[in-house]
Amino acid sequence: MKKRIYLAGGCFWGTQKFFDQFEGVISTQSGYANGLKEDPTYEEVCNGSCHAETVRIDFDDSLITLRELLDYYFMVIDPVSINQQGNDLGLQYRTGIYYDDESLLPALWEYYDKKLAEIPKLAVELKELINYYPAEEYHQKYLDKNPEGYCHIPWEMMRIAKKKAIEDEKLKSCVSRADDGDIDGILSLLLQVDMVHHKGRPDLFKGPATKYNKEELKDLLKDESRPVFVFKDESGRVLGHAFCIIQQHLNDNVLTDVKTLYIDDICVDENERQRHIGSALYRYVIGFAKEQGCYNVTLNVWECNPSAKAFYEAMGMDIQKTCMEKIL
Repeated sequence: MKKRIYLAGGCFWGTQKFFDQFEGVISTQSGYANGLKEDPTYEEVCNGSCHAETVRIDFDDSLITLRELLDYYFMVIDPVSINQQGNDLGLQYRTGIYYDDESLLPALWEYYDKKLAEIPKLAVELKELINYYPAEEYHQKYLDKNPEGYCHIPWEMMRIAKKKAIEDEKLKSCVSRADDGDIDGILSLLLQVDMVHHKGRPDLFKGPATKYNKEELKDLLKDESRPVFVFKDESGRVLGHAFCIIQQHLNDNVLTDVKTLYIDDICVDENERQRHIGSALYRYVIGFAKEQGCYNVTLNVWECNPSAKAFYEAMGMDIQKTCMEKIL
């Protein structure tokens, strides 16, 4: 879905160039935000109109999440510097995150509050967009037109998307449909999944146990409507899995006929975390769902597993419904 955010990160020449590199960024525009004068010129901005040099970013949140954009943003700003980034000094160079879509507010405040906890002297403002005016044409894509032009952002940061794409492609090559040779590795991961749930809700989950046995897994791997994917290292060892179910309620009295891919479980070996294996599996599943013509991807997360919830939120998933209980 197309969404929009406004980011002030010092001189907008570098900020625009930086964000243009990322897949999922549909368009960018340099402009002036939250100032006192209507439709200011650059000279007026430099002389006290109180606008911030800002980049308007339209993005496809199925390809790049708001959180990812903000993570990138914080890579190229000094978050405690007041009215200065690099050699640029003045109110127009203040840092700020501005929104004109209130649906972004929960995610924005959650992210911002975490940053405040990490950086007590945070100078980045989070505010509603009061006004925004496009900058003059010569400012748009300035560093594309003037490759030798001034930029407060190190040039190596303009290449991180290419580096990430290479890393992502390498990770993607490690994901495949599971076969019978992967069953022992999958069973080991299923045991880890059960123990996480058992520790969180021993009243509901037995432990140690696995959701399926070997014979059940053999049958499951033949079912085209319930694809299972695995992440394997170069030696063929299973380091992660994703169990999926393709669902469609045809001719239902209430529900539409949309096709959904339900993620029944994603697990990464507890000894192999922080290697982006879960992200690789998730993105592979998203790509598969698109190929299958699915409308959406859904999953359930237990409240006793907050790290899983945080992971899926970081991947850009939103709450669809809430399951509630009362223990008697």
